[in-house]
Amino acid sequence: MIEFLSLPWLNSPQSHIANTEHDYTFAIVTTVSPISSTSSEHVFDGGDCRLGVRASNLEKDKMVATFDIVSLSCTDNAGYAYSIEPDYPIGYISALSTPGINKVKIVGNDRYLTIDPEKNYYAQLYHPLEKIDKLGVSFVGRF
Repeated sequence: MIEFLSLPWLNSPQSHIANTEHDYTFAIVTTVSPISSTSSEHVFDGGDCRLGVRASNLEKDKMVATFDIVSLSCTDNAGYAYSIEPDYPIGYISALSTPGINKVKIVGNDRYLTIDPEKNYYAQLYHPLEKIDKLGVSFVGRF
């Protein structure tokens, strides 16, 4: 499970300036449940990983959007940082009530559209986490 640290603003009046090439909005989520890799001993506690999420495919008439996971960064108990930042999505966000569905309901929140902060969500990876690059000692420490 995950929790949003920043809510995406899906109908920003500045979106035409900030997103000149693509119609995307970004957000950051944190893990609530532990994450582990399949090919190594790495197990990251809940709260030790952040996922970069790109919101796209906004369908205002249906009040749904797609939220792709585009990066994963973690810090282990020893303070080492790990990261995956490919040039393609590594997964997506789905509602806890509809796992496996990549369209998530959005809501109006004080004049802007965003994901519903009252709902619970899953981070669904397209493939098991096989390898995560060790970057070195984290200057921030554990999240």
